[in-house]
Amino acid sequence: MPTPAVTGGALATEDGDIQSSAEDPVALQQRIMKEKLLEARRRRREQEEKEEAEKLERIRLRLEALGPPPEKEKSKTRAQSPAEKPKPMSLSTK
Repeated sequence: MPTPAVTGGALATEDGDIQSSAEDPVALQQRIMKEKLLEARRRRREQEEKEEAEKLERIRLRLEALGPPPEKEKSKTRAQSPAEKPKPMSLSTK
């Protein structure tokens, strides 16, 4: 089946045959504009998804280059026995 192409308000097939369009030219233009708008939105969404994936990859590589995170101080203080913990200083006035 030949593929129709739009030419000046009429449809032309690959064979060059021109068919009269039953669709109103204004409605045809609105439909084409809507299709182009949807396509532009799809392209933009895909571009944003691609940029976000690239950003996450850059972050992952940076974190990988830094190595494992250092051990936190809290885990060191929990490992100490109660006798080893420093005693709180009292504030007394003389």
